[in-house]
Amino acid sequence: MNDIPNFDPHNMLPWIAMMARMHAPAHIAAALTGTPLDLVLEIYESVDISPRIQLQQGNTNPDWFIGNATRSYHGAGIASFFSQVKDKYPGAVACAIAHAYNYYSRLVCGSRDDDGINVLDDDGNDANSVIPFSKAVDLLEYIFDIGQNPDTPALSVSKCSTCGALFISNYVTTNADKSCRLCRQGVSVQRVKE
Repeated sequence: MNDIPNFDPHNMLPWIAMMARMHAPAHIAAALTGTPLDLVLEIYESVDISPRIQLQQGNTNPDWFIGNATRSYHGAGIASFFSQVKDKYPGAVACAIAHAYNYYSRLVCGSRDDDGINVLDDDGNDANSVIPFSKAVDLLEYIFDIGQNPDTPALSVSKCSTCGALFISNYVTTNADKSCRLCRQGVSVQRVKE
């Protein structure tokens, strides 16, 4: 099933419904799409999703993404997906973010048989996804310099010089730091020979 809406830069409503099903906080969907919060809340209600109100975007410290190996690898996946789809949505970064996060959530959580995307556990927590939607937005802003934080990018995607894995690193990373956390810790990771 393809649940990616058709792209129409003048109609963000299907994209907002998609973000609702991915449990993006309503205020973030409103900010990303430029849609009034009242309308976003109506859309969330129409797809039977309770809007979650969280901290505003930009509150995730960049160090959170490189703080452990799992978040670093998952973040690299989200950034890689975003870089692959961003050119499909000229002038509509919200669509590219939603598309990339859809890929990520399907990768880490699988899919359900209905129109929803299973990124929350039965209690409504983000436990199934290492990086929830709101933090993914922050991550992409730190890497791609998009959105409301026009500062120099704080993070980048690096390729481990030892095992070849992609991981999130500080924007200013020396060649000596181009090893992923597991390789730096001496964990033996052998690449699959093709």
